[in-house]
Amino acid sequence: MSFIFGWYSFKLKSYTAEDLAITDLDWGDTKFEVRQNVFHLFWLPFFSLGKVYAIRKEGKLYDPSPAIVMIMKAKEQIKTPWYAYLIPILLVVVPIVVGIYIFIAEAIMRHNSFNRNKEQYEISMLSLQKEMTKLTPNHYLKITNPALFGRYGRDGNFFLKVIDVNDTLYRFHLIDTKNIEDIPYPFKLYRLFEKNKSKLDTIRLTKNQLQKAICLDYALLDKRKPCGFPLLGDETPYVILKVENLDGPVIDGRINYDFWETDRKQQFTYQERFTGFQKDRSWAISMELQNLGSSVDLIEIKNEEGQIKWIDSLPINFSYQYLGYKAITGATTIEPKDLKFKARLIFQDSLSRKHEYILAGEKSYFSITRKE
Repeated sequence: MSFIFGWYSFKLKSYTAEDLAITDLDWGDTKFEVRQNVFHLFWLPFFSLGKVYAIRKEGKLYDPSPAIVMIMKAKEQIKTPWYAYLIPILLVVVPIVVGIYIFIAEAIMRHNSFNRNKEQYEISMLSLQKEMTKLTPNHYLKITNPALFGRYGRDGNFFLKVIDVNDTLYRFHLIDTKNIEDIPYPFKLYRLFEKNKSKLDTIRLTKNQLQKAICLDYALLDKRKPCGFPLLGDETPYVILKVENLDGPVIDGRINYDFWETDRKQQFTYQERFTGFQKDRSWAISMELQNLGSSVDLIEIKNEEGQIKWIDSLPINFSYQYLGYKAITGATTIEPKDLKFKARLIFQDSLSRKHEYILAGEKSYFSITRKE
């Protein structure tokens, strides 16, 4: 690449002969120019090389006599413009402007992220308050220390498994997630509780104490300020983040599993089948599901809304397997933009106990939830 540099001048001020009181000759339309001389890089001014004086006549520049130069200098003091140092200014200003832009953009992103998280948290807390009224011995509570909220890692996070319920008192087994070797998937939590339940600490809590551990103010948690209730008997407050039924199968979509999130919608795939006539068009749909709980067989699919023809051969075994997915496929003649359906999926475990899930879809998204 060529490196272009050099110098040039540009006009700062122009005078006529009358402006300078030069009347000894007939100057006609001659102009007397004060020009700024600059050194440039790629035609951008780098620094000033001083003023130059010129006479413009018939579109051409000529050097004036020393006497005319003195007259032009005495006419007025013309300052060097800031843009004669454009490159140095840009080297200073551009990083500042970019820095301000990044700061503002990050502030907006943080604000938007906070609002999204706040909205999702408030939805989850409304759901949590309802779920806390119907706790049973197959429910698990995730609790955390507000001072460590939102941090990666397991410090400050515990699980409580309900083992007994009466009108005013609940009993829980306690497990510290630091004792889990890897990610606490539901089946691993279930097996861990079952294997160690005789060794785990037992905690007794009242309904009122549990309600105090529900923090409705997301801003407090976001800033890691004290809130909640000392559920573990010491002075450290804890908040309840989620209640889940993790015994038996835990069926969900193909996601990086975090069963404490509230937005469970997943996208499924379409494959159009077209025979040449509008009325003969149909679509095959496929939804990938995973089981992060105990092994079950899908034994029946019942439509509750919409007309989906399920084309899989049943039963389909869903065993616990990390990153193991099974596809549920169906066919429909409904346009994708108009598609809406709901189906009941019935699973059966090795003890012949049935577990029901609701599979609901709209357009190209689906969700699956346990039917309590």
